[in-house]
Amino acid sequence: MTTPPSSQNKLVIYLIILLGAVGGYLYYSKFSEPETLVANTTQAGDSNDWDSLKNLKIDFNILNKPEYKNLKIFGESPVNPGFRGKSDPFSGF
Repeated sequence: MTTPPSSQNKLVIYLIILLGAVGGYLYYSKFSEPETLVANTTQAGDSNDWDSLKNLKIDFNILNKPEYKNLKIFGESPVNPGFRGKSDPFSGF
């Protein structure tokens, strides 16, 4: 068998790399989610920033269900932070 010239080897390698890049792009563009655009927000000083929350009603009756009433606390409450390590991790070097 004869070996092909080195220029043909380089061409085959470049074609494989090109096909891999094109295939990767097509795979990524097919299965990736489209980017979402962020809408411009109003300035913080506007008077209508909190108007949408003016008529907000929160129903806390959901916490009266038996599923929530039967919850148990395991362990210490509030959690004791315990040993936190060195106060200066860079000392002693």
